[in-house]
Amino acid sequence: LKTVQSTFQDLNFAELPNADLIVASFSIPFCPPKYFDRFWQNLVSKIKPGGYFIGNIYPPKSRASFKKRHDKMTFHDD
Repeated sequence: LKTVQSTFQDLNFAELPNADLIVASFSIPFCPPKYFDRFWQNLVSKIKPGGYFIGNIYPPKSRASFKKRHDKMTFHDD
């Protein structure tokens, strides 16, 4: 187990091993929209063939729950 503390946009994927399982519970919506596509592509590239991703997304209707932060968050349709 390796723990890395980083923002999503500064995460150095080159230093991370490929994985059979990536779990991102209630975290990836906090990746700013400006960086999300690149972050997602890097994340997916680290999943080994046959591996799994487990994570949560927030639908656009949940923006109201994050009034002060929603412009810094990424929302996706269900």
